[in-house]
Amino acid sequence: MKRATRRALEKWIAPGILGGIIGFIVGLMSGPDDHPLRDLSLAQMQVLTAGGVLLLVLAAYDLWRSDELERRLYHVAATTAFLGTGLVTLVYGLMQRMGWPELNWGFAFLVMIGFYCAGWWGAWLRYR
Repeated sequence: MKRATRRALEKWIAPGILGGIIGFIVGLMSGPDDHPLRDLSLAQMQVLTAGGVLLLVLAAYDLWRSDELERRLYHVAATTAFLGTGLVTLVYGLMQRMGWPELNWGFAFLVMIGFYCAGWWGAWLRYR
């Protein structure tokens, strides 16, 4: 395995494990009759917030210690996430005016994460 591939995989192992643990904890905290994303308790919100802040701190620390190529990857990923999320929210906002159901705007952050991962992966494939 190439050194760059190994380093890229190592970057995502700790946040992936942390995200899985947070998701498992939140899943255990919801009862069998509760919808886990609709009615979150205060404890679930605290766990999600603490996990999200920890993931952002890990990403900021990794950005701080990265070289020029990795910073370019982060820049491309952030640009892709910004433009993609803006486009999705604009289109869905127009669809809501046509009668589509309203969504919690917390889902926009999940869309942003998806576009960020896609942008980072695309830039990594381009510049490897």
